[in-house]
Amino acid sequence: TRTQVILAPGSAEKEAIGFYITGHPLENYVEVLSELEACKTLELNGRESGCKVNVGGVVSSLQVRTTKKGQRFGLLRLEDEASGVKCVVWPEIFSKSEKILNNDAAVLVSGKLDITDDGNVTIIAEEITSLDDVLQRKSRAVILRIPSSSEPSILLEELLALMNGHKGDCEVFLEFALENQVLVRARPHGALRVQGSLELESALRHRGCQVEWLNVTLTN
Repeated sequence: TRTQVILAPGSAEKEAIGFYITGHPLENYVEVLSELEACKTLELNGRESGCKVNVGGVVSSLQVRTTKKGQRFGLLRLEDEASGVKCVVWPEIFSKSEKILNNDAAVLVSGKLDITDDGNVTIIAEEITSLDDVLQRKSRAVILRIPSSSEPSILLEELLALMNGHKGDCEVFLEFALENQVLVRARPHGALRVQGSLELESALRHRGCQVEWLNVTLTN
C-alpha cells in the first residue's frame, strides 16, 4: 500500500522537505524587486561594511528576544532564491514592523551591512516593508490617468479629497486624454503628495483611474 502525501505550496513543503517544489515565493515579486533595485543575498559579500542595502526575501528562523531594558527585538534569516543573510531588528524598528514579521512573510529589508573580519554578513535593519505593497510605499512619483467623464470637475474634487487623506512624500501627476490622441500631463499643487499603498491604489482604480507608480522623480 502506497501512502500519498500532498503538500500545499509554500511554507508547508519547505518545512517538510527543506526546499520549495512549486517555486520560491519571491518569484511573485521579481518585477517589484527589480524596480526597487534590490540586491541579492549572494551579492552582499562584495559590498563594504556600513553601506546601505535593500534586500528582498522570505523571513525564516525568526527569534524574538528582550534587551536588558525589557525591550523586544528580533533576529531572523532573510532568504531569497539562492541564499540567505542574518538580520538584526533592534527595538525601535521591531515595534514598527512587528505585525508583518512572521516566518514565511515576504519582505524588503533596508539597512546597513555589518561584515566581520572573517566575512560573516549581517544586516542591521532600518526599515522593513511587506513586499505586497512595497512598490507603492517606496515610489517617488505616481501617475494617475484620469478616465473620460461627463463631469470631470466632480471626479477631480473626489480624487483630491481622497489623496488628501493619504498624505506622504510621493509626487502626484495627472494625465488627461484629449481629442486626436493628445495626452496632457499636469502636476497639481506641489503640496499634494501622497503615501503610496495598496489601499490608495485600490480606491483610485475603483474610481476609474489607471495608476502607475514610479521609483524616480518626474519634472513637468
